[in-house]
Amino acid sequence: MTGKEIGILTMHGMGREKPVDYEENVEYLKQQLFAHLDDEVKKDTRFQPIFYQDQMQLQQEKVWQAMQQALGKFSLWHWLRVFMLYYFSDAGTYQYKPYLEDSVYLKVHRTIKVAIDKLHEQLGNQDQPIAIIAHSLGCFIISNHIWDALEGKGVWWDATPSRFQRFDTLRFLFTTGCNIPLFVAGLEGVVPFDRPNEYFQWVNYYDKDDPLGWPLQPLNASYNQLVEDVGVNVGLTPLGHTKHWRKQAVIQPIAAKITALHASL
Repeated sequence: MTGKEIGILTMHGMGREKPVDYEENVEYLKQQLFAHLDDEVKKDTRFQPIFYQDQMQLQQEKVWQAMQQALGKFSLWHWLRVFMLYYFSDAGTYQYKPYLEDSVYLKVHRTIKVAIDKLHEQLGNQDQPIAIIAHSLGCFIISNHIWDALEGKGVWWDATPSRFQRFDTLRFLFTTGCNIPLFVAGLEGVVPFDRPNEYFQWVNYYDKDDPLGWPLQPLNASYNQLVEDVGVNVGLTPLGHTKHWRKQAVIQPIAAKITALHASL
């Protein structure tokens, strides 16, 4: 260990996500970032993916199989039905009765906790600086996880998080295609989590042509003070929502911040 290690957590978004596809996406993201990092930074960087989709997708598959029997495999707008079921049921399922012990909410956040602990192990169980790169629904979920860790809620209602688990060393939260406004627009008085430490920066990359990705600063004064919105171009159609991790407009500035962080250690 050099004492300059940096950890990176990744969070996928909503939809029909297979573990192998997510692994490939994370590996592609890693290689794109590494193309902009020197050898010393690459050597000291540890990646830990968070895969939570399996907490919802098994039941979604059962429902879709039953629906296909009723609708037929070649029903009109088949692809749109698949999109709606797998994408939009994620958000509803995740938030359903989060206080129940067997809720999907708590299952998802236990999965995140395990991944954070694995990253800590990769870092030699040292409280090294970390960054989070999240996409789509994953932005909302990791935001909730940070809130719960700071407030002693969710998976922390009966336990005390360690310094690392409560994000005392979180330097960057990079959100891409973030759809938090879709889940809170009808609520008054919504505020983000408190800044977990004095060095923390939240950078939100969004495309004005992406209906599932939004700026966060316009939500209210609290978000305006905590978040930096950065407009990028990921494509002229809604399909661009899935392309953030493949765009240099996102990759290059993240790599630059990781490089600067490593230099400061």
